[in-house]
Parts: sequence; structure tokens; C-alpha cells
Amino acid sequence: VVFVVDVARWRGMKLTEEIERWMEAYKRSKKDIYKYGMSQPPWLLAVRGRYRRLGAEWNCRGLGREFLDPKELAQLKALGFDKSSLKSLGTKPAGARLKPYVASCSSGAELLHFNGGMKPWRREKWDKRQLPALCAAPQRSKAAYAGRMVQAKGTNFTECAGLWWSYLSQAAARSLDLR
Repeated sequence: VVFVVDVARWRGMKLTEEIERWMEAYKRSKKDIYKYGMSQPPWLLAVRGRYRRLGAEWNCRGLGREFLDPKELAQLKALGFDKSSLKSLGTKPAGARLKPYVASCSSGAELLHFNGGMKPWRREKWDKRQLPALCAAPQRSKAAYAGRMVQAKGTNFTECAGLWWSYLSQAAARSLDLR
């Protein structure tokens, strides 16, 4: 699950203040007024349905993973990726799985979700034997011209980490102490 905020609307609706009121009510209460933690219940009460569910393009996930599991492989095959096209991407068997992870969702993604251990901003922590995940490169992306490119089924693929770096501004990289 991914949570995306329109900060201007959040502030305009004074949701932080409402969360803080719920937390203060809990603090003043002699008995628990909600269960299951201190942070999520006040948040849920403040938001109270004032949100919009976003489409799948807002959670292109798995980009920090090393392996493609059988279910994900079946999804790629349903998109027309056969053994030959997967081989052209450089995938290799790893037990019942394949590596590297291959994401087709990135071509139309609004948000890239690097769940898994292979975070682009922590590349020094990757095992040298790990193969970086591959992402379908969006046509509008600068990443189509950066790093290693491979093609399969008429789609250009690049390292997901390179795609992330292509969107990161110099100022953001400096503030994160990444460059």
C-alpha cells in the first residue's frame, strides 16, 4: 500500500491538527478510546474517508527485489513474454524463480515503489552477485538514454535504480547526501 499526499490540501483541511486533537483526546481519556496503537487510529479518524483510491499505476512495486516469482513470471508470459524474450532480458533461473526481477508496470507508472532490499540509494549494500531489477523504460523518461538498455517484445528495459536516479534532482540528491 502506498500513501500519496497533496500537501496543500492536507494543510488546507487541517488534518495534522485533527490528528493531534485525537491524540490529545486519547491522552486525556481515563479509558482507551481506541485500540491497536497510538498513531494509526487518530490518522484514520482524521481522514475519515476523505481520500481517493488511486489506480495500480500509483504503486509499481517490487523494484527493489532480486527475484521474479512464478506468479509474476506468469503475468509477464500473459503479456507475451516468452522464454526467448526473457532470455534477451538476461534473466536466469534461480530455483523456481528467475532473476533479475522484471517490471513492466514502470512504463506507465506514476510512482516507483522500491520495496525489497535493493534500494537505489543504498547500492553499496547490495551483494555483488545480485542482478539489478529491470524496468520497462517510460518513453517520457530520461532513463531511456542512461545506463544499460535491453529490448524485449518491442519494449526498452533499463535498470530500475537508473530510472530512479534519472528522476532525482541534484538538489534532492545533495539533501539526501547521495552525491
